[in-house]
Amino acid sequence: MADERRRIEERKREPTTVAVIRRQEREVTLREWQVIWDHTTKAAWTRRMIPDIRRWVHQSNHEAMTFHMAQALTGHGCFQHYLWKRRRADDPHCMHCDEPDDTVEHTLFNCPFWAEDRREMEQCVGRPLQPNDVPDIILGPEQELLPDAASRRRRIEAMAEGLRLAFGRMVEAILGRKEDAERVRQARLF
Repeated sequence: MADERRRIEERKREPTTVAVIRRQEREVTLREWQVIWDHTTKAAWTRRMIPDIRRWVHQSNHEAMTFHMAQALTGHGCFQHYLWKRRRADDPHCMHCDEPDDTVEHTLFNCPFWAEDRREMEQCVGRPLQPNDVPDIILGPEQELLPDAASRRRRIEAMAEGLRLAFGRMVEAILGRKEDAERVRQARLF
């Protein structure tokens, strides 16, 4: 961001508006961030959920980012794998089924214990929810791919908003209950 501000300052003498310069320089910054994002070995789950930095910055409904949604997008939370890596759990096994590795992916998409909480979302998409569905759900349709006709555009945007809200409800239900179960487990230990 500091580089972006410096570039904007250097370009202020150009025969264009500062708003245009800011937009252009923000695009440069986003391209630079995307290169870093694409080549990092860190945050593999988050990169899967948010593969396109530009789209995340421009389209994401950041007001909808809750504590549990942040856990769903990062894998940092009440997942036995995560807790085990931080020495807060004895092993990475799921407490609700036989899965040997309780990750965010297992919890949200595969664990049979949470099947009822996934039902509304699966009805919305018409099939079992997959991790690869999440980027389009949380970011909505790509604006440049929407139809020009206002009524069709609004209908698609309304459907996308419904999906985003359903996904948010699913995440809150599953991770809220999972967090409660983890509190009980932790209380037994101390």
